[in-house]
Amino acid sequence: MADCIVDCIKIERDLKKLNPPVGVFFETENLFTLGEDSEVMLSIMAMMVQEESHTKSEIMNASIEMRFRRGIFLTPALLGYDKDENRMLVINEDEAKIVRLIFYMYLYGYTCQEIADTLI
Repeated sequence: MADCIVDCIKIERDLKKLNPPVGVFFETENLFTLGEDSEVMLSIMAMMVQEESHTKSEIMNASIEMRFRRGIFLTPALLGYDKDENRMLVINEDEAKIVRLIFYMYLYGYTCQEIADTLI
């Protein structure tokens, strides 16, 4: 979180040092970065935005985890897997051979393009 705030303040300071100085006006917050106390307000805003982002991320992760526990997957059809009558993933052996080939080629240092060329 501190990195975001430090970055915001550094950019704001760099813009102020330009000749002529450059300021940013945040309409919603009615904040102009060339005004007095703008750095303090910018720090507070950056902290709030960072915390909001962190909270949303935690909510999304919890939602995904709950769906996985229920067997609801958020992915398109996966190569190498099918869904059984209970909507659980089961290995599709024919497709799994291709997945294993891709995996081993990657481990042996093949590039993505070389793997793609081999599969085509």
